Amino acid sequence: MAFSGINGLGFSGFGIPTYPGVGGFGGQTPAFGTQAPGFQNNPMQIYQLTQMLQMMIGALQQLQMGYQQMMGKNGQPMPFGQPVQPAGPGHGNAGNAGNAGNAGNAGNAGNAGNAGNAGNAGNADNAGNAGNAGNAGGAKGAPGVADPGFANWAANPQNVGSAERTRISQMTDDQRAALHVWGIQAGSSGKNDGGVYFNVLNNPQDFKPAEVALVKRLYQEEMNTYGGVTGKALDKEFFNLYQGMTGKDISQRYANRPVQFATGPVNMNNRVTGQNGLGQFDNAVIRLWGHDRLDNGANDGSIVQFTLGAGKSMDTDLVQNQRGNLEALLAADEADGGRDGSALERSFVDSLDRIYLGGPGANVDKTLAESGINRTTVGSVLDRIKNTPFPGIPPGVDITNMQNIGKCPFFKGGVTGQVSINN
Repeated sequence: MAFSGINGLGFSGFGIPTYPGVGGFGGQTPAFGTQAPGFQNNPMQIYQLTQMLQMMIGALQQLQMGYQQMMGKNGQPMPFGQPVQPAGPGHGNAGNAGNAGNAGNAGNAGNAGNAGNAGNAGNADNAGNAGNAGNAGGAKGAPGVADPGFANWAANPQNVGSAERTRISQMTDDQRAALHVWGIQAGSSGKNDGGVYFNVLNNPQDFKPAEVALVKRLYQEEMNTYGGVTGKALDKEFFNLYQGMTGKDISQRYANRPVQFATGPVNMNNRVTGQNGLGQFDNAVIRLWGHDRLDNGANDGSIVQFTLGAGKSMDTDLVQNQRGNLEALLAADEADGGRDGSALERSFVDSLDRIYLGGPGANVDKTLAESGINRTTVGSVLDRIKNTPFPGIPPGVDITNMQNIGKCPFFKGGVTGQVSINN
């Protein structure tokens, strides 16, 4: 969890609200203690006061419900299925924070912190970034940091149980299953025809129970609808998951992709070799985006920095083969206004366009240009990251493993200026 979340959440934003005219809703009813002449003898004014009191009581009850949800559900998985509606620029309403009892409208500079999970103050990594739902107003806060427990999960998955994974990722077993199955399919084939179903159904012992249960359900749904495996049900599952994670509905963007029938299982080794029809950068982006939520329960780009600095991670091979690309992602995220995962998200959408629409895919130069930098300035941005400590961390204490950032195996020492980037 991002330790900046406690400060970033801004508890003052959940205080007692100031309603228009405690002098009256809509400014028509006189303020308490200020009575118009003949007030006691005017039935209409008495009626208005009664209505105003009822509205005030209702508002306070709603605020209480939001506060209880904020304080009473810490550590619970994110409530997918209630997508966040991004607020207008600068308003900071954060779409009622995933409908979590409105959570006092998650006030103060759009600070919804992991919106849709307004009870988890520890995940308020991105002030004004309502769960990355389109940067819903307000200033960006401190960059996200991987949960300390994630290092053990990444290095020794077999030693980390379901409950701990749920705590760290803020995702249930079923949600992680959908994310993982989709990721295997995309990384193995570069498209979605549902071939991964056969891998799971033929070798259920190699997959988690939630993944097997999910695939059985999706397989039956597609057989009933299409008479064969197409991956369409997996698409629907993933698009719903994506909306719960980001607040964005992409289902219509990709809904009309042609029906393709799977002829057999996918080659899962392609996720490492990259022989899946996608570009090298696409493969890195897809894997990093899929793991970003796992490290601290937020889509904040923290997985990029964690992967670059960790001795062992879920994507160690990416560091070995594409360090320059990962450093470009980190620099782009920093350069566009603050490390909040925006560069990784933009690149991921480009990869989705390639998978579903046949687009050009993710591109390092495009990602850098969208953040206002280029290959020659990546090194200076990385230096800036290394020299900027996280809030609340004493000087000299390196919790980010930044000692390796900017050090490419093809160069001696730190890299400033051009970084080796592979497209």
